Amino acid sequence: MLFFIGPVLSLPLFTLGVILPHDMSYTDIGHSTRFLLLVCCVSFVGLLLPIYILPHYAAPVTSAIYASLLLAMQRIRRWHLRGERTGLAIVRAVSATCVVLLLLRAAAPLLHISVPPTVIHSWCSQD
Repeated sequence: MLFFIGPVLSLPLFTLGVILPHDMSYTDIGHSTRFLLLVCCVSFVGLLLPIYILPHYAAPVTSAIYASLLLAMQRIRRWHLRGERTGLAIVRAVSATCVVLLLLRAAAPLLHISVPPTVIHSWCSQD
């Protein structure tokens, strides 16, 4: 199960590495972003401690991941390419994709779209 959680928790670090310019240093990062990175790193180290891990152990860090992604999208929104506001188009495309996927997932039973079974078997799963 750790192979699912590791990439999810490293997503804010990857996003930060892609978004930041190459000449930017750690001191240029805002206090709120530093705090979110610290929360994600400490949570990742804490998730490495148990012998057996379940994905719901990482649920509390979800808000830190969403907040860091929103900060990254805020930074992307300011991008300009040849005088055009390309960052705004990227942010709108990501947001629209998320809404469409949510609606598609919610309407899957009505549209007779088969949804793969859950991998995690617990007391609340259909298995």
